[in-house]
Amino acid sequence: MEYSDTVLEATPERAAKFLMGIGAVAAIRTLMAGAGMTDDDILEGRGLLLDILAAPRQAGASADTDDARAQRAATGELEQWDEPNFARYGAALRRRFPNVNAYVFKDLSASTGTTAVRGVTTLAASAAVQEATGDKFPENLVCPTAREAPEARE
Repeated sequence: MEYSDTVLEATPERAAKFLMGIGAVAAIRTLMAGAGMTDDDILEGRGLLLDILAAPRQAGASADTDDARAQRAATGELEQWDEPNFARYGAALRRRFPNVNAYVFKDLSASTGTTAVRGVTTLAASAAVQEATGDKFPENLVCPTAREAPEARE
């Protein structure tokens, strides 16, 4: 099952309201218990919500975990990668394939943080679609997630 970005972005807020409603209104909790919801289900929901919010599950937990450091490092690399490469790829596409450039870079520009991650992912997805359909990108246009350089694929 697939969900739109709008639905996914609204999910934490909706889950928080749902869990607060169960906890705050005795009639709702009673009805939910009658339908089979237990305290363990509520605790599981709260734990999943905390995971989405990246909240620590226990007091005093280190906020700077190995995963958090790795995520920051990867985001930093993508932030540094997107500006020069978006400019380079945009220039190549504008010159030889203006329609493709208009499509790929319509709402895409170099940025920072999660927006940079989303931008590079969008460019990578464009490259994957191009590759999957058998079309070739122009010479030297390689997606950052490509496993081989174009000359290695030929």
